[in-house]
Amino acid sequence: MDLFDKNKTHASEDGLIEELSDEMLTDCVGGTGYIHTKSGKPFNTKNKSDKWIKKKLEQGLIEYDPEGSHRSWGYWSDREIKENFANIDNQEILEKVASLPITTWNYTDEGTSVRHLGPMAQDFAASFSLGDSETQISAVDANGVALAAIQGLYQQLQEKDSQIQQLRAEINEIKQNLSTSTEITNPQLALN
Repeated sequence: MDLFDKNKTHASEDGLIEELSDEMLTDCVGGTGYIHTKSGKPFNTKNKSDKWIKKKLEQGLIEYDPEGSHRSWGYWSDREIKENFANIDNQEILEKVASLPITTWNYTDEGTSVRHLGPMAQDFAASFSLGDSETQISAVDANGVALAAIQGLYQQLQEKDSQIQQLRAEINEIKQNLSTSTEITNPQLALN
């Protein structure tokens, strides 16, 4: 079977069965109606051919579960399909996130009553140099940046907690020294 006929029921090798329509595919990818491929070219799923849908299913980039047993969208993140690992500086990422302009907005084809929240892809690309496009933000990259920033915040909290404990110890030592000093210089005050 070379093409999916969206008017017929089909099963993939994974056993996912559905009468695929562009609307169903749109629901599958979060309701935006757009999917971006590795080439960075945007596709409006409302106008895509059955051949394109089948190809994306075969590549494992799109999975539609008509039974609703998978209630989330997953991204391939297996260590075995990655390479060229490099360490990051969580504090640097946190600083970039803090300076990243984030606004509310609407897509031009949705109307002003439908609001979204987030950065512009161009600003994200300029700050982090991730992905292969300056007009889209990969969810994998957005999630990675958010997790790195959270780790950066956690590191700062740990440092602050350590400083607080050190300052408390110093304050207690100063209080003890003052108390001892007061007892020596003015025994009458120490008794009161």
